[in-house]
Order: sequence, then structure tokens, then C-alpha cells
Amino acid sequence: MQAIRKYLTENPQAMDEVLYHNPSYVFFRRVDSGPLGSLGVLLTPGRSIALDPGVFPKGAIGFISSQKPLVDEKGEITGWTSFSRFVVNQDSGGAIKGAGRADIFWGSGSYARWLQGTSNTKGSFTS
Repeated sequence: MQAIRKYLTENPQAMDEVLYHNPSYVFFRRVDSGPLGSLGVLLTPGRSIALDPGVFPKGAIGFISSQKPLVDEKGEITGWTSFSRFVVNQDSGGAIKGAGRADIFWGSGSYARWLQGTSNTKGSFTS
């Protein structure tokens, strides 16, 4: 995500070509209380995940273990740390296909943006 943002900032003339390359669409709407998942309930940072609805039932509780980056004040990754926690399947997404993929909602703010853009790590999930 960070590389895409940097590229588009440095090459604004390429924005339409890049953003409209993939015909897959995601629709968002603003709500005052926070982001809603596919269940229509507020997502909880670090606890709400998106899974393939064809594999996992909506609302399923699971346990996830993975790693997340440690970021310094300049926004650069300085290392990785392990984490484990219970999570709830409260969302879905067009790119989340099969049992081997999960997306974690990290919340809002600069650290959450970094986590969402850099957290492409292997982990385990048990439902």
C-alpha cells in the first residue's frame, strides 16, 4: 500500500490507469460511528477479520496467530512482533478467497494504515 501511494504521489498522471485497471469494485459509505462490516455491525480494531464467506460462516469466532510490524517515528519498519488473539469474522472482501486468506481490521490512524499496508504475513487461524 505504501509503495502504491508513493508511486501515485510521484506520478499523478498514472492515477486513473492504476486505479481503474482492476474491474473489481468495493463500495464504501461514511457512517458517523465507524466502519461497518458485511454483517452491518461496527468493526473492532484488531479483533474483526474478513474471511471467505463460502468457507467460513459469518460471525464465526476464531483464534489467530501471526506477526505485525514495529514502526518508528519516521514510519519505517524496524522489526516484527508476534501476536495472538481471539477474533470474529465480521466482514468479507472480493480478494479474500479460500481458507488460506484473512484480513484483519486494524482501525484508523497512521499506525493502523501502516499495519494494513504492510501486514502480508503468514499466520495461523483456528475456528
